[in-house]
Amino acid sequence: MEGNERIRPNIMFRRHIQTDFILLKIKIVFNIYLYFIFRELKSCKGEHGMKVFDLFLNKYPPGKNLRKPTAEMLKQFKGKLPEELLGFWREYGFGNYGGGLLKIIYPADYADALTLWLGKQGNCYPILTTGFGTIFIYRKLSETADDMCLLDIHYRRTGSFSISFLDFFERILPDESLRNNFCE
Repeated sequence: MEGNERIRPNIMFRRHIQTDFILLKIKIVFNIYLYFIFRELKSCKGEHGMKVFDLFLNKYPPGKNLRKPTAEMLKQFKGKLPEELLGFWREYGFGNYGGGLLKIIYPADYADALTLWLGKQGNCYPILTTGFGTIFIYRKLSETADDMCLLDIHYRRTGSFSISFLDFFERILPDESLRNNFCE
């Protein structure tokens, strides 16, 4: 029995080392994953993050009579909305895109409508509508997380895309299925 007692602590020590080694490998893989995500995000951003909007602009070209924001408008939403969106506002402005299928909106203009439908919402800002009245809402969930939601007043439905602002403009908006479901 004395021999078995000596072996048992040694096995427990090995298991402890194996567990620590596995956790270390997980941390390393996770850090590598984060590195590539942040590197990709940085490469997506040009001046004011315009590369984020390239696919959007190709699919929905800017209309005429776009309204540029004032310095006060930009200041009101600094820190509340993504810097890429504020840069887009500065570069292009509010108004119709894609022949009126989509409209980049000034959130304050739609705040009362949003409150009427959803009640008082913190950190929710309407930023885009379709030509048929569906409102797309940016939600700032934390300092590092956000997502996009919709309010469809015709069918009385709301929903969350559970996807970040950047992914929404890079992947969802340019997708043909979004256009078919909400814009036509």
